[in-house]
Amino acid sequence: MASPNKTKHLSRLTTVLMAIAIFCSALPMAFGNVSWDGKEGVQWLWADYPEGAILIGVFGLISWVGYFLVRRNIRTTVA
Repeated sequence: MASPNKTKHLSRLTTVLMAIAIFCSALPMAFGNVSWDGKEGVQWLWADYPEGAILIGVFGLISWVGYFLVRRNIRTTVA
């Protein structure tokens, strides 16, 4: 049987990983009105800076995988 402290730690880790995963999954779709660089209108991150969007997307994917692995670990320790 797993200790309550380990389960509590894994639960907190799950929360942090999910927050990072959601943030990194949504960030490449971010946009804004950028007028300081001479471009007017809506500018998408993935269209203007694809390398950064891909890097953030990969980090988000890694966070999702970590989230599901930790969640599976919690289920096996509790059951």
